[in-house]
Amino acid sequence: MVQGVVAIVLAVAVCVLVSIYSAWSVLEPWEVGLDYSTITQSIGEEAWMSGRHYIGVGHKFIRVNSTVTTVQFTHDFRTITRGPLRSRTKDGLEVRLELSFQYKVVPEKLYKMYTTYGPDYHETFVKMSVDLLTAAATKHNAREFFVNRTMIGNMLEATMRQHFQQKAMVDIPMFQFQVVSLPTEFENAIKATQVAEQKIKLVKQEQNTRMVEYQTSVIQADRYTQVREQEAQAIVQSIQARNDADIASFNASQMKAVPAFKQMLALFNNDGDALVDYMKVRAVRDHPASQSIVGIRDTGLSSTRADVTV
Repeated sequence: MVQGVVAIVLAVAVCVLVSIYSAWSVLEPWEVGLDYSTITQSIGEEAWMSGRHYIGVGHKFIRVNSTVTTVQFTHDFRTITRGPLRSRTKDGLEVRLELSFQYKVVPEKLYKMYTTYGPDYHETFVKMSVDLLTAAATKHNAREFFVNRTMIGNMLEATMRQHFQQKAMVDIPMFQFQVVSLPTEFENAIKATQVAEQKIKLVKQEQNTRMVEYQTSVIQADRYTQVREQEAQAIVQSIQARNDADIASFNASQMKAVPAFKQMLALFNNDGDALVDYMKVRAVRDHPASQSIVGIRDTGLSSTRADVTV
């Protein structure tokens, strides 16, 4: 009888210890959890962070990754979620997109997110991203994927973040738009067009350079012409001033010589020819002999007259 009682007590003690132990649960540093009651089949709204927690008998954690989860659509089979996304451009060409993004749960929205999408929320998010990205690709022409790839990537990222924050109740901290593949013929045509456009730009730049050089040469020629004109004007003015000075000096000297000539003419009884002959004799006398030539002209008359050339 005593042994039976002891066995019952031991069994009860073991049950109590097991119940107490099972009432504790641990969340790893990379986990966030929701309290699930197996008794009432209900989920608590509070998000539990990492650590050891007492949640009660008959309770367990629904564990969710609290770090980023990567979704990748590429040919990289090591980290692939799915292959490249296939869609159509606005002008009807097939396009393949290789990209990836990372989403992260928000603890404050974890209860609503989990009760909305259930334990298979990841697959739902993957399908949601496929629909969003393939639909967004149809809003752009094929050429834009070459010339405005960065802009398109930013628009895809903005679309994903807005939709996932509002509908999926998770954040997207990172988005990578990696590769765009279009039909080979179209890619070759685009590349040829870009090469031609680059050549046109180079020719235009060279043309602009030549125009600048020619305009510079014209400006330099105009400046040189202006300088030469100014120099010529200065020379003209200098010659004019010198001539004016010489004429003024000559006129002044002639005006001063008039009274003397009048007096000398009076001495020769107003005989102008005699005065001229006298002036020639004086000129010969005053002129250096080495630089003088005297010529005598025979007029055929009885009297001989000498012409003096100085």
